[in-house]
Amino acid sequence: MSEKQEKVIMWTDDQRSAIETTGKNLLVSASAGSGKTTVMIQRIIHLMQTENLPISSFLVVTFTKASASDMKQKLIEKLSKLEQSENIASQIELVETSDISNLHSFCSRLVQSYFYEVDVDPAFHIIDGTDAEFLKQKAAEKLFEEKEKNGDESYFELFEIFQKKRQTSKFKEIIFKFSDYLNSNIDGKKWFEDCLKISYNLDLNNNECAKTINNSVCGRVADVVDEINEIANLSNELGCDAYYDYFVDLVSKLSAINVRNSYIANAKNVFEFSVPKRPTLKGFEEASHSGSYLPCPQTLHQRKSKHKRFGKRNVGGQSQYFQQPSPAAQVCYP
Repeated sequence: MSEKQEKVIMWTDDQRSAIETTGKNLLVSASAGSGKTTVMIQRIIHLMQTENLPISSFLVVTFTKASASDMKQKLIEKLSKLEQSENIASQIELVETSDISNLHSFCSRLVQSYFYEVDVDPAFHIIDGTDAEFLKQKAAEKLFEEKEKNGDESYFELFEIFQKKRQTSKFKEIIFKFSDYLNSNIDGKKWFEDCLKISYNLDLNNNECAKTINNSVCGRVADVVDEINEIANLSNELGCDAYYDYFVDLVSKLSAINVRNSYIANAKNVFEFSVPKRPTLKGFEEASHSGSYLPCPQTLHQRKSKHKRFGKRNVGGQSQYFQQPSPAAQVCYP
């Protein structure tokens, strides 16, 4: 059966194998946008052509209704481009009622057809997103009320960790996200039990929670070290040797807290950490009296917030505010 003139798709060897292989189970794994849907549609057409299978013989399940609808439309377009015959025309008409659907729709049709086998009311319906969210909220509120009424200490401990401004909304949001993630796992219960075993490992160097905390703290310290290095370089450029030495010493102490160390080693370094004494302005004033203009070390500590960019002076008994010159322009005059 020949096809009408259209753009020829150059299939890769793996794609062609997925399209033409029969008589065995196939698993096709590929990243998003790699053409899995196109290959699937071509495989359906190939089987319809080579083995004379009707579309009613196929079960095609997707994750979303949108994906199923898109696949049906593309299949109709592909079939319409084939040389038309009575069989092709009839198959095109049957695509819309075929078993190409999302998983929920397929299971729903299956249960409705065999409700007497599973003892389910045939008048059931699949809950939509809005109703599901409403019921989740009500269930969470009821659970919280019971825990509070019974004085459940575990509940109060968790609430203190995750609450925001004494409201339960943030706490519920975290619980719902955790529940969704559990349900996305093949065996959520086993995954959670494994997590408990790993997280409550008393060997802190191999404890997953301790590793997470260690990496987070080290990442923040590294960001602070980068900022202090910039200030140290500025101090060096402005000739503030005392401040340059101070910041270099501070970086050296902070650098002892890093990802190369274990959790216990970094915890010890954090516990023993102390900020070195900051140098005073003494010496800068003496140097300025020699007739040179030295940058004022105070400019290195100007905050970037707006109110710190203004000075205050008394004129005629009244306070007036004036804009400070930029830090780079400030000098100590002799």
